[in-house]
Amino acid sequence: KNKMCGVLLVYSKQKKLNKDICKATLKTLENRGPDKTLSNFFLDNQLFIGNTILNIVGPIKNKKNLYKSKSNRYKISFNGEIYNYKKISKKKNFLFNPVNDTDLLANIHDYKNEFQTVKLLDGMFAYCVFDEKKNKISFASDPQGEKKLFFYNDDQYLICSSNILAIKKFMEKSNLPTSISENRFKDYFDTRHFIFSNESIYKKISYLEPGVLYSYIIKSNKISKKKYDDPIKWINKNKYLKFNENKEFTFRYFDNLFQSVLKRMTPEIPFTSAMSGGIDSSLQLKLITNMNKKHIKSAIFIDHGKKDPISKRINDFNKFLNLKINKIKCDTKKYFLNLDKTYKSLSCPFFSHDLSGRNIVYNFCNKKKFKVVFIGEGADEIFGGYKAYKDID
Repeated sequence: KNKMCGVLLVYSKQKKLNKDICKATLKTLENRGPDKTLSNFFLDNQLFIGNTILNIVGPIKNKKNLYKSKSNRYKISFNGEIYNYKKISKKKNFLFNPVNDTDLLANIHDYKNEFQTVKLLDGMFAYCVFDEKKNKISFASDPQGEKKLFFYNDDQYLICSSNILAIKKFMEKSNLPTSISENRFKDYFDTRHFIFSNESIYKKISYLEPGVLYSYIIKSNKISKKKYDDPIKWINKNKYLKFNENKEFTFRYFDNLFQSVLKRMTPEIPFTSAMSGGIDSSLQLKLITNMNKKHIKSAIFIDHGKKDPISKRINDFNKFLNLKINKIKCDTKKYFLNLDKTYKSLSCPFFSHDLSGRNIVYNFCNKKKFKVVFIGEGADEIFGGYKAYKDID
């Protein structure tokens, strides 16, 4: 599922920040969060935190200040969705009633430390928290890296952002150079996709490691890291062997798993789902329509013509899904014209070759006022799709 907000944190280690530059930098994230922009300066204008919000869960606040805890100690910038936020808020030792998941995350810090807090979360998320009492900044992203934070750190600035473009914008307006890492650029041509690792395509701009809590103590200028979760540890050997032995058990297990996950993920607002006619997106869409006919209004199919033989038969799915399928034509010219827009938005090589087409889908969603679109990304491995995955040793 794709749901975005924009996170930006800039800390100047030597002098006060230029407020105009910070606000101009935050504007580059407004396409990620068009509903509301929140921001504050701290530490005598040496620290700036901004949050652009796409509102999906609960009401949105009226004022322009960041979400904060009841004690006023913790300020937060958040991107993503916490699926279990209502469950967490019902815990007896939490004496607050959050209006949405961002509000919840800010307030948990009054009751739990940063490490205990991040371990409670189920969802896809990336966030920065400023502890005003200890002058400490904590930042983390979900264990699977669904939501990413880009990170820049030198002797002048520490910057966290939801995209590279914001960091580049800040550096450019501050008359500081950004340069390409030749080795990372070479990696792009050596692989089918641009592989995410700790380093980005730019020198000094890296990614936060998924499942790791980072803490920056301003006084000592030191960063510490602590692993809070690892998807590899989710693998259960006995269960895996049982899947091999009993197909009926395996079917029931994954059917229940998919449906329980979708129940947590489907929002209480109108949304849509992209489909390709393949196994993964079609199965996902069928499960969604069975579960939430009230809020899913239609599906989206991007028609690449001769590239996809299934396009001629996509209307056959109407009876199976009992749902309108919006077909978007995408020829070579339309794809090419979108390349430039997509590259400028990402400011890095594509990590998947479908991003230009996906950008067309998202623009369609924007015009139709859909804030959430489900996609079938990454499921080819699960369903035994591309032969390349089978050949990996």
